[in-house]
Amino acid sequence: MTAARRPGPGQVMTMPTRALRAFRHVNDELTRASEAIIRSARAPQPRSLVQPPAAGAPQRDTATEPEGQAA
Repeated sequence: MTAARRPGPGQVMTMPTRALRAFRHVNDELTRASEAIIRSARAPQPRSLVQPPAAGAPQRDTATEPEGQAA
């Protein structure tokens, strides 16, 4: 898009020019918003993290320790 020229001091901006600038502004904002929505929809979804076992007594390896003897 080319840069729009602003009227100098003493010049009057006509109504069609104001309307055109407003439409361009709205169109630019809608374009940015739709691009942001599309970009977020394409973003990879976060994976669920593997949760450790519930906080309680730590599990012992029963294969290496005889029963009744704690380390």
